[in-house]
Amino acid sequence: MKTLLLSSLIVMLCANLAFGQAGSIGLFADPGATVCDVIDMPGILIPIYVVHLWSPGATAAQYKVAPFNGAAMLWLSDTTIYPVNIGNSQTGIATGFGVCVPSPNHILTINYFGQGLSASCSHYQVVPDPLAVPSGILVVDCADNILIATGGDVVVNPTSTCYCDVPVEKSTWGKIKELYTN
Repeated sequence: MKTLLLSSLIVMLCANLAFGQAGSIGLFADPGATVCDVIDMPGILIPIYVVHLWSPGATAAQYKVAPFNGAAMLWLSDTTIYPVNIGNSQTGIATGFGVCVPSPNHILTINYFGQGLSASCSHYQVVPDPLAVPSGILVVDCADNILIATGGDVVVNPTSTCYCDVPVEKSTWGKIKELYTN
Protein backbone atom coordinates (compact mmCIF):
# COMPACT_ATOMS: atom_id res chain seq x y z
CA MET A 1 0.00 0.00 0.00
CA LYS A 2 2.84 2.39 0.85
CA THR A 3 4.50 1.60 -2.49
CA LEU A 4 1.30 2.40 -4.37
CA LEU A 5 0.86 5.67 -2.48
CA LEU A 6 4.48 6.67 -3.10
CA SER A 7 4.20 5.77 -6.81
CA SER A 8 1.01 7.84 -7.15
CA LEU A 9 2.67 10.82 -5.46
CA ILE A 10 5.68 10.62 -7.81
CA VAL A 11 3.43 10.43 -10.90
CA MET A 12 1.40 13.46 -9.75
CA LEU A 13 4.56 15.45 -9.02
CA CYS A 14 6.06 14.61 -12.43
CA ALA A 15 2.83 15.59 -14.20
CA ASN A 16 2.80 18.98 -12.46
CA LEU A 17 6.45 19.58 -13.31
CA ALA A 18 5.90 18.67 -16.97
CA PHE A 19 3.17 21.26 -17.36
CA GLY A 20 5.43 23.92 -15.85
CA GLN A 21 7.53 24.14 -19.03
CA ALA A 22 6.85 27.26 -21.09
CA GLY A 23 9.21 26.40 -23.93
CA SER A 24 10.22 28.83 -26.66
CA ILE A 25 8.32 30.69 -29.37
CA GLY A 26 10.55 30.98 -32.41
CA LEU A 27 10.52 32.24 -35.99
CA PHE A 28 11.39 30.03 -38.95
CA ALA A 29 11.38 29.93 -42.74
CA ASP A 30 9.47 26.63 -42.63
CA PRO A 31 6.58 25.31 -40.50
CA GLY A 32 8.73 22.36 -39.37
CA ALA A 33 11.09 24.76 -37.53
CA THR A 34 14.26 23.61 -39.30
CA VAL A 35 15.34 26.70 -41.28
CA CYS A 36 15.84 30.03 -39.53
CA ASP A 37 17.08 32.44 -42.16
CA VAL A 38 15.36 34.17 -45.08
CA ILE A 39 16.42 36.31 -48.02
CA ASP A 40 14.62 39.63 -48.56
CA MET A 41 14.12 39.47 -52.33
CA PRO A 42 12.08 42.24 -53.97
CA GLY A 43 8.65 41.34 -55.28
CA ILE A 44 8.09 37.97 -53.58
CA LEU A 45 5.91 36.77 -50.73
CA ILE A 46 8.06 35.72 -47.75
CA PRO A 47 6.25 33.65 -45.12
CA ILE A 48 7.72 33.46 -41.63
CA TYR A 49 6.37 30.75 -39.36
CA VAL A 50 5.83 31.21 -35.62
CA VAL A 51 6.37 27.85 -33.89
CA HIS A 52 6.06 26.98 -30.20
CA LEU A 53 8.80 24.50 -29.18
CA TRP A 54 9.80 22.52 -26.08
CA SER A 55 6.47 22.44 -24.31
CA PRO A 56 4.38 19.44 -23.23
CA GLY A 57 1.30 21.44 -24.14
CA ALA A 58 -0.25 24.89 -24.21
CA THR A 59 -3.67 26.44 -24.77
CA ALA A 60 -2.66 30.02 -25.64
CA ALA A 61 0.27 32.34 -26.38
CA GLN A 62 0.82 36.13 -26.33
CA TYR A 63 3.79 37.87 -27.98
CA LYS A 64 4.89 40.38 -30.62
CA VAL A 65 7.29 40.11 -33.59
CA ALA A 66 9.66 43.05 -34.04
CA PRO A 67 12.32 43.95 -36.64
CA PHE A 68 15.93 44.62 -35.56
CA ASN A 69 19.15 45.88 -37.18
CA GLY A 70 17.56 47.07 -40.42
CA ALA A 71 15.01 44.36 -41.23
CA ALA A 72 12.63 46.08 -43.65
CA MET A 73 10.19 43.67 -45.25
CA LEU A 74 6.61 44.89 -45.70
CA TRP A 75 4.12 43.15 -43.38
CA LEU A 76 0.98 42.02 -45.22
CA SER A 77 -1.01 39.74 -42.91
CA ASP A 78 -1.11 36.98 -40.32
CA THR A 79 -2.66 33.57 -40.98
CA THR A 80 -3.61 31.02 -38.31
CA ILE A 81 -5.82 27.99 -37.92
CA TYR A 82 -6.75 28.82 -34.33
CA PRO A 83 -10.18 30.22 -33.47
CA VAL A 84 -9.29 33.14 -31.19
CA ASN A 85 -6.81 35.86 -32.17
CA ILE A 86 -6.64 39.34 -30.68
CA GLY A 87 -4.34 41.87 -32.37
CA ASN A 88 -1.63 41.10 -34.90
CA SER A 89 1.98 39.94 -34.83
CA GLN A 90 3.38 43.43 -35.44
CA THR A 91 1.67 45.25 -32.56
CA GLY A 92 1.03 42.31 -30.21
CA ILE A 93 -1.08 39.20 -30.59
CA ALA A 94 -2.82 36.78 -28.25
CA THR A 95 -3.88 33.43 -29.74
CA GLY A 96 -6.18 30.91 -28.06
CA PHE A 97 -5.77 27.38 -29.40
CA GLY A 98 -9.10 26.01 -28.13
CA VAL A 99 -7.46 22.81 -26.85
CA CYS A 100 -4.19 21.71 -25.25
CA VAL A 101 -1.64 21.44 -28.09
CA PRO A 102 1.82 19.86 -27.54
CA SER A 103 4.86 21.25 -29.30
CA PRO A 104 6.03 21.66 -31.93
CA ASN A 105 3.00 23.82 -32.60
CA HIS A 106 2.82 26.03 -35.70
CA ILE A 107 0.89 28.96 -34.20
CA LEU A 108 0.94 31.57 -36.94
CA THR A 109 2.24 32.37 -40.43
CA ILE A 110 3.34 35.97 -40.95
CA ASN A 111 3.21 37.07 -44.59
CA TYR A 112 5.80 39.65 -45.61
CA PHE A 113 6.40 41.21 -49.02
CA GLY A 114 10.07 41.32 -49.99
CA GLN A 115 11.39 44.74 -50.93
CA GLY A 116 15.11 43.99 -51.05
CA LEU A 117 15.72 46.73 -48.49
CA SER A 118 16.68 44.69 -45.41
CA ALA A 119 20.25 45.00 -44.17
CA SER A 120 22.52 41.97 -44.08
CA CYS A 121 22.33 40.16 -40.74
CA SER A 122 19.12 41.92 -39.73
CA HIS A 123 16.44 39.89 -38.01
CA TYR A 124 12.90 39.62 -36.74
CA GLN A 125 12.50 38.53 -33.14
CA VAL A 126 9.73 37.32 -30.84
CA VAL A 127 9.43 39.84 -27.98
CA PRO A 128 6.84 40.48 -25.25
CA ASP A 129 3.51 41.99 -26.28
CA PRO A 130 3.50 45.50 -24.73
CA LEU A 131 0.02 44.74 -23.30
CA ALA A 132 1.04 41.43 -21.68
CA VAL A 133 0.42 41.10 -17.94
CA PRO A 134 2.71 39.94 -16.48
CA SER A 135 5.34 41.33 -18.83
CA GLY A 136 6.93 38.66 -21.02
CA ILE A 137 6.35 36.25 -23.87
CA LEU A 138 3.38 34.45 -22.34
CA VAL A 139 2.17 30.88 -22.70
CA VAL A 140 -0.83 29.34 -20.93
CA ASP A 141 -0.12 25.68 -20.16
CA CYS A 142 -2.74 22.93 -20.10
CA ALA A 143 -3.31 23.43 -16.37
CA ASP A 144 -4.17 27.15 -16.97
CA ASN A 145 -0.88 28.43 -15.54
CA ILE A 146 0.57 31.57 -17.14
CA LEU A 147 4.24 30.94 -17.92
CA ILE A 148 6.97 33.10 -19.44
CA ALA A 149 8.60 31.59 -22.53
CA THR A 150 11.76 32.53 -24.38
CA GLY A 151 11.67 34.10 -27.84
CA GLY A 152 13.61 33.25 -30.97
CA ASP A 153 14.48 35.06 -34.18
CA VAL A 154 14.86 34.58 -37.90
CA VAL A 155 17.93 36.07 -39.63
CA VAL A 156 17.28 38.15 -42.75
CA ASN A 157 19.96 38.19 -45.46
CA PRO A 158 22.51 36.07 -43.59
CA THR A 159 26.24 36.26 -44.35
CA SER A 160 29.24 34.29 -43.12
CA THR A 161 29.42 36.61 -40.11
CA CYS A 162 25.87 35.96 -38.91
CA TYR A 163 23.83 32.83 -38.65
CA CYS A 164 20.82 31.54 -36.85
CA ASP A 165 20.65 28.83 -34.25
CA VAL A 166 18.02 26.19 -34.93
CA PRO A 167 16.85 25.06 -31.49
CA VAL A 168 17.63 21.47 -30.67
CA GLU A 169 15.24 19.57 -28.45
CA LYS A 170 16.76 18.34 -25.21
CA SER A 171 17.28 14.61 -25.06
CA THR A 172 19.09 11.88 -23.15
CA TRP A 173 21.94 9.68 -24.28
CA GLY A 174 19.62 6.66 -24.11
CA LYS A 175 17.16 8.25 -26.56
CA ILE A 176 19.97 9.08 -28.97
CA LYS A 177 21.32 5.51 -28.81
CA GLU A 178 17.77 4.25 -29.44
CA LEU A 179 17.78 5.99 -32.84
CA TYR A 180 20.62 3.77 -34.02
CA THR A 181 19.77 0.46 -32.34
CA ASN A 182 16.17 -0.01 -33.44
